[in-house]
Amino acid sequence: MPTSALDVVGPSFLAVVGAGLGTAVLWFAAVVVVEAIVLTSMQWASFGRSLRASLAMNALTTVVGFFLVGALLALPPAVWVAGAFVASVLLEWGVLERIKRLPKRRSLVVSLVANVVSYVPLALILFPILRQF
Repeated sequence: MPTSALDVVGPSFLAVVGAGLGTAVLWFAAVVVVEAIVLTSMQWASFGRSLRASLAMNALTTVVGFFLVGALLALPPAVWVAGAFVASVLLEWGVLERIKRLPKRRSLVVSLVANVVSYVPLALILFPILRQF
């Protein structure tokens, strides 16, 4: 017989947090690889260089996202996803510009396409879930 509520809730909470963190890490890795494939297919660079650029782009947007998440989650889901998308495109465009000097418009298009490819599945997964709240 449990001696406290923590005995009952604690292990379940840790399992949920662990599953959530595991899912986030897998999603991050998948986005990095998919965006690297997009960069390569758009002839931005070789796959290895695109993979490194994608990792740098997504690391930056993840760190910035941690700081913005509290403010954005107070908004309706469509608004915060759109805001996150725009911020991601602009930040990743900047990373692409720093790594490889191309015409600014070309780097912007590459960033835009890479983000569309990664955000569409995310939106399709999240919107049905978030509508309930």
